[in-house]
Amino acid sequence: MLISEKPGMWARQRKREGILKGRKEGREEGFREGRQEGFWEGRQEGQAALLERLLIRKFGPLSAT
Repeated sequence: MLISEKPGMWARQRKREGILKGRKEGREEGFREGRQEGFWEGRQEGQAALLERLLIRKFGPLSAT
């Protein structure tokens, strides 16, 4: 009997392939989401730093107290 003729062999192989494909897609999706989140976080921090510089230039440095 050939491997391809064994009952359930194809089902187990397809299940294994599906699990591996699902894991790969999950990793890729997580990477994309993390990258996008990092982009927006960096953009917000950059805008905050720019605003802070503009306010210091206009009003002068704030006192420590």
